[in-house]
Amino acid sequence: MKNKKTLAAIQAITDKCDACIGECKEATMVVSHYLNEAGIEHRVYTDGSIRNRKSGAGWQPHMWVEVDAKEGVAIIDYRARHWLGEVGNTPHGVFLKSKYPHMQYSGKRGNTYQFTNDPHHD
Repeated sequence: MKNKKTLAAIQAITDKCDACIGECKEATMVVSHYLNEAGIEHRVYTDGSIRNRKSGAGWQPHMWVEVDAKEGVAIIDYRARHWLGEVGNTPHGVFLKSKYPHMQYSGKRGNTYQFTNDPHHD
């Protein structure tokens, strides 16, 4: 495994995705691309669901990214509040999975994303 980054370092790379137009799929693809460009290993989850056990709110399908940070396993999800609202302490952005045990994420591991600037690349 490559050197683990801090949550702050990961957030500095991915926070620009907060303003991305699109839903969880597009945000996840862009986050994954930026992490790949920075050489940060991560996992993309697809065909998933998210549930806030405090508020009872849930949504599917959902996509997000997980990364092993220095502080522990982090979830990167810039669309959780979009779907679930802020009630029940729904997290936003980059956060430690262990700090939000009321959040239930379930999905399949998918491929990471790397975009190309080559106009001839398919």
